[in-house]
Amino acid sequence: MGYLDRAFWQILIFIVISDKVMIGFFADIKITMSSSLNVQLTDELRRYIDMRASDNDVYATPSEYIRDLVRRDMEDWKIVSDISQGLREIKNQEFVSESILDILQED
Repeated sequence: MGYLDRAFWQILIFIVISDKVMIGFFADIKITMSSSLNVQLTDELRRYIDMRASDNDVYATPSEYIRDLVRRDMEDWKIVSDISQGLREIKNQEFVSESILDILQED
């Protein structure tokens, strides 16, 4: 991940999601109403976002690019949350008698 991506993610971390959005870490996110958000960006970040949202890339608009970044971050957060939960279970010696191979063979 490049410097601009990290800087952009840092900006997104500080965004407060309105109460019109329900966030579930173990369920899909359900948006009950569309809302807008204004974000102050450096000129460098703005140029980068505009470049990514150009006709030569996969994103048609800056908003589309930012929404995709947030969705990906949500997916990453879910993975990190699951891993953290697993590590807590290991630390607390919360084991099951089946191996992962046993569980996979059940399906």
